[in-house]
Amino acid sequence: MIKLVNSDTLLKAEHRGAVATRLRSTAGAYGNDRRIMLCWLQYSGDGAVTASLGCLDGDMTVCCCDGADRDEIGQFVSVIHPRSVTSNEPIISGQCGFDVYGRDVCGGNAAGDFPDFRRCYDIFTEHFDMPPFDEWYVDMSHRTRHGYSVCITNGDGAVCAHHDGSAALICGIASSVGGEGCGRRLLDAVIGRLPHGVGRISAVVSDDGPRGFYEKCGFLPDGKVFIAIF
Repeated sequence: MIKLVNSDTLLKAEHRGAVATRLRSTAGAYGNDRRIMLCWLQYSGDGAVTASLGCLDGDMTVCCCDGADRDEIGQFVSVIHPRSVTSNEPIISGQCGFDVYGRDVCGGNAAGDFPDFRRCYDIFTEHFDMPPFDEWYVDMSHRTRHGYSVCITNGDGAVCAHHDGSAALICGIASSVGGEGCGRRLLDAVIGRLPHGVGRISAVVSDDGPRGFYEKCGFLPDGKVFIAIF
């Protein structure tokens, strides 16, 4: 059974992994108590939580655990009709799998200036398919103000990561100059800005993504993420 819940209830669910970090970070920053994000939990017959679901602006995130009723989740998603679905297991047709890489860290909790979002966006645009600036800026600035994202640019490169207080997920790292040194400095900088409680950082890597870079930085394969965009 899938039930609508508030964000505090969702955040208590003991789910771990890159998709859980994405979901919990978004729920912390937005939460359905602000009537912006909707959150649901799936329960088994004996009342155990078997999946967490959230939807923000048409982007749905689903985190399944043992005992999840994937058929029910698939039917539920088809009714919600989101514009994208990200999950830790395949739940609907059309999803593509991507590798997750992760490593243990110790957040440095270092203070920093409010980021230059315009410069960060311009660097990301050189490497990624980005949404319009206004849409991206409103989301990233909101997450940063509420303490669930870190965004850093050093002029030549940029990095952004979402976190839920215990784990972080890199949502973009790029450099406008060649060489591995800038990437390592950006990675070290974002880890240094994460809260002390963050003990793990992950990245989703496409088939042609920089898995060699992450491996050299101590990341190891850590599962998969499944994504569909409609």
